[in-house]
Amino acid sequence: MIDQPKQPLPLLQITGLKKHFGRPGSKAGVVKAVDGVDITIYRGETLGLVGESGCGKSTFARCIVRLTEPTSGNVTFDGIDVLKQDAPNMRRLRKRMQFIFQDPYSSLNPRRRIGQIIADAFRVHKLYNEQERQERVASLLETVGLRPEHADRFPHQFSGGQRQRIGIARALALNPELVVADEAVSALDVSIQAQVLNLLVKLQHQLSLTYVFISHDLGVIRHISDRIGVMYLGRLVELAPVDVLYDRPLHHYTEALLQAVPRATRQSERQILGGDVPSPRNPPSGCPFHTRCRAKQDRCTREVPDFVEREPKHWVACHFPNDPGSGARVV
Repeated sequence: MIDQPKQPLPLLQITGLKKHFGRPGSKAGVVKAVDGVDITIYRGETLGLVGESGCGKSTFARCIVRLTEPTSGNVTFDGIDVLKQDAPNMRRLRKRMQFIFQDPYSSLNPRRRIGQIIADAFRVHKLYNEQERQERVASLLETVGLRPEHADRFPHQFSGGQRQRIGIARALALNPELVVADEAVSALDVSIQAQVLNLLVKLQHQLSLTYVFISHDLGVIRHISDRIGVMYLGRLVELAPVDVLYDRPLHHYTEALLQAVPRATRQSERQILGGDVPSPRNPPSGCPFHTRCRAKQDRCTREVPDFVEREPKHWVACHFPNDPGSGARVV
């Protein structure tokens, strides 16, 4: 009998997630930062999220760990309804889900030593005695490529790449299962980006971590991700395994993003994406991308496209997507 491959187990299931800022009927109106996202994240995978600035990536990330309270929707973590947990239960649940912040400078308290910053998690959750905390901090620093004696230094004594490693050590302190990395390497030099990305990949294999990795850098996303979700104006417009998405994007927005990546040579004329992302305060009717889409038709201005599986594991929200059988490579 031939063993069947095991199906990946879902860790995080998100349905109908919305986050709106403002009050209906007010002069300022309502900003629909996240406007109905459905996605399942599997154990051990890295889900990359990409899109232009203002598309809702960071708000989505903060909502799934309840750093920002969603307006509506459901978030289920390993069978636990995250949005229904009271404060004590949510604190216990946060041991299993951690966040790496975008800015390695402002995310660390400049008045506290590195050892104190990392050990705060142990104090909050009442873990270990003082000697064990110091040993655990030293071990975490070595895990991320720093030295134990660095625990006595202040954040200003480190480079940007070293500070981001400290942020990673802090995120790993409680042995989480899910790590959300919000533009974790965007503030770093390219050579340092590669070091931090390789560290994240190594730690994922060693510690069986699941990542949600947010970036606007398509090269970074391709390097680290198993699947990629493309967001536009608070919605997912495409979701696929990384090689499938890069080889044959179905959504015209994804195609334009990939063609915008600088290359030394080009075999064909690039599709230049014109205009800016519409305001989430006043989104267009129908398909949110129709104001910038080269393939739009009358239906696109009237009907919001459903997020459907056009081919196995390849989801897209578009009335008239690219032909999946064309085999055309964008990059």
